[in-house]
Amino acid sequence: MQQNQPAIPAPATPAPANTIAPQALAVPVSPATAQEMYEAMRTQRRVIEDQLQSQLSDRDEIVGPLRAGAVTGADRDGMEARLRTTDARITELQGQLARAEAQEAAAAGLPGATTDSPQEQRQELYQGAMAVGSMLLFVFAIPMSIAWARRAWRKNAVTIVLPPELTNRLDAIERSVETTAIEVERIGEGQRFVTQLMAARSDAGALPVARAAARDASRDVGGGAASG
Repeated sequence: MQQNQPAIPAPATPAPANTIAPQALAVPVSPATAQEMYEAMRTQRRVIEDQLQSQLSDRDEIVGPLRAGAVTGADRDGMEARLRTTDARITELQGQLARAEAQEAAAAGLPGATTDSPQEQRQELYQGAMAVGSMLLFVFAIPMSIAWARRAWRKNAVTIVLPPELTNRLDAIERSVETTAIEVERIGEGQRFVTQLMAARSDAGALPVARAAARDASRDVGGGAASG
């Protein structure tokens, strides 16, 4: 006959300690502005572009050994499977990028969406200030450099002072040269006049001789005709 064994009491459950249940923070959600929507679309597009660029880099690393034949057997099968997975991921990212670009273009069309951010405004102000500063430097630097060069040239210029005796001699030489030039010109005019006069006389003397020769020739011709 089996004896009924006393039941072993279960251990008492310890009383739970005082705990504070986590509560969700209530964050007020306000409707996004057009500029915030545009910035979100642009950020999304940039993230997708980075992911696509990373996948393209991974693909290049996979394709290189496969083309070179550096892997064989099971390693080649694994790399080919990895290549197929990477290609599928690239195709997916390209589709996501196209949709993100379309969403960004649509958000850019909203009024007030393309307002420059404070950073871009500061950058534009900096670029404008640099351009204006360069123009002012160009406008003021050139005249100042020219003035400085003239001043340096005048400072370094050597002034030569001739003695009075040498100055007088140079004046006398100049006057004598001018006088000689005038006399040479007169002599040239006289020679031209004499040459013209002699040419006229020679022409006048040759004219009677030519007339006499013509008369003699005509006489000869007449005498021959009479004798014939």
